[in-house]
This record gives sequence, structure tokens and C-alpha cells, in this order.
Amino acid sequence: AVWAYACRADAFRITHVEVPSSVSFTFPQPLIGMNLLTLDIRTLAETLHRQEPSLKDVRVVRQLPNRLRIDAVPRLPVAQVRLDQWHPVDREGVILHDRRAQPVAELVQLLGVETPQARLKAGQQNTSERLQMALRVLDLLRRSPALVAHRLSAIDVSEPRQIRFVIDGETEIRCGSEDELREHLE
Repeated sequence: AVWAYACRADAFRITHVEVPSSVSFTFPQPLIGMNLLTLDIRTLAETLHRQEPSLKDVRVVRQLPNRLRIDAVPRLPVAQVRLDQWHPVDREGVILHDRRAQPVAELVQLLGVETPQARLKAGQQNTSERLQMALRVLDLLRRSPALVAHRLSAIDVSEPRQIRFVIDGETEIRCGSEDELREHLE
């Protein structure tokens, strides 16, 4: 009886929807006036996330008694790749749409990640083996105590058996494959 009352009560009708200004969502139906408790927030979050796949996640949060908050969780760039211009890429291999003519100094350049068989595209997750290898090498190098005092500038995986990386903008280090790099760092 209490649930039936809550599903009909005016106190739980949505009067305000808080949406971040950084994104523009199109809602599948008007939300104002709907019952906050009966709204399927999981389905709404999935629908909104499909509209903005460049976001890491979209969360829909009920705020009792009558508010709905949409949280857009952005992807955080860890490196950059060159397609037509320089694009940031997150740790999962999603290439972001934000592009620049010149590389960003704070982001590591991933070189040799695109092949004729695996064309990289902005705005989606890329499963290119070389891109994934470059991201694994980046993670490995960032966690290495041997490189803690150095700034990683670039990683080149154009030849997977001869990985190269640049530290401090000028020192190039060549090693063998990804497995050999693990051994060398230890």
C-alpha cells in the first residue's frame, strides 16, 4: 500500500533534471512530471551513454523527493596518437574527438600503432593489437621504479620485436619485445 501510494504521490513527481553543461543529451521522453521512484534509471543511463560514447560512463541519480541528476563521467587521456591530427587516447584504447595540430607536451606520444589492417577511429574503442601493446608498455613504464625520475615522451611500437621509447624528450631507449622489456626493467 505504501509503494502504491509513493508511485502516485505528487511529492515524488520529477520537478527538476540536473544535466551537466558539457554534454547535450536528447531524452527519449519528457522526464518532468514522471514519478521519480518508478523511473528506470538504468535504462535511461544506457540510452544516454549510447548518445555520447566518448564518455566513460553516464550515471542517473535519484535525489529525493523530486530531483534527477545526470552525471557524465569523462574519459581521462593517458597518451596521444596521430591520425589526421593528434588525438588523446584513454587507457582502454578509446581515441577521443579532441584533436590538435601539434602534440600536447604532457601526453606521451604513441607511435606505430596504426596499421593498414587496423585503422584507428576517434570516438570509439579501438582493439588494434599495436595500440593495446603501446598502452600496456606505457602502463609498465609508468609503474617502473627505474623511470620514476624521468618523463616519458614517446613510445614506438612500429616494430613489435624492437620497441623504442623516449625519456626526457631526448634519450631514446631500445629494447626487444614487450616481454623482454619486463625483464630489462626488473
